[in-house]
Amino acid sequence: MKQLITALLILVLPFMVNAQVSKNSLKGKIGISLYGGGNIPTGGDYSATINTTDILNTGSQFGLGVSYFFTKGFAIEGTLYGGYNYYKDKYKPAGKDPLWLTLSASLNAVYNFGHMFRKAVIQPVVRIGAGVYQFEHIEDGLFHATVTTDNNNHDVKSFGINAGFGAEYKLSKKMTIGLMLDYNIFYPKYESESGSVTSAERTSHSFFTPQLKLTYYIPTGKK
Repeated sequence: MKQLITALLILVLPFMVNAQVSKNSLKGKIGISLYGGGNIPTGGDYSATINTTDILNTGSQFGLGVSYFFTKGFAIEGTLYGGYNYYKDKYKPAGKDPLWLTLSASLNAVYNFGHMFRKAVIQPVVRIGAGVYQFEHIEDGLFHATVTTDNNNHDVKSFGINAGFGAEYKLSKKMTIGLMLDYNIFYPKYESESGSVTSAERTSHSFFTPQLKLTYYIPTGKK
């Protein structure tokens, strides 16, 4: 009898574990995410003699993401971000408060590992993506409309990539709160007065974005 019970447990246990894990599946769900956090410059050239990290303070970034899960853990997410960094005092013109404004739109491949755990209260997440970045100079304050192109001309749009990781904590069956750390790098061009661009005038800008993430998951009925 004991041998029979043991054999039955061996047969049934995988199905019990799979049933538990399936509760953490995100397949067929749509995620609506709000992001907010810091924008930390890590590299790039503001000019031929000044690095981006020399001139810009740590700033803020906010965003919106919409994702769809094609499997238990894999999703495609579209994100829109806006971030800004004020100048350090040393580089501020008298009587003005200039800043750099960064806007981006990216498409990301996301993987949530929550379905691999029986009790996935905390769910590890990784993502990588690419998109369009815009980097503009605001002459005096975030809410002033004056955009200038001093320090040569920055392209209005530039290709960029991002990669990050983090974790989400389940607040309820449909809502999570989490932390994400992303690394972003993009490649604005600088044009001389003649309009030409040499390889020496091309540069990259990079920054870290540690963020809080609040996500609401909407079931679509597809599993």
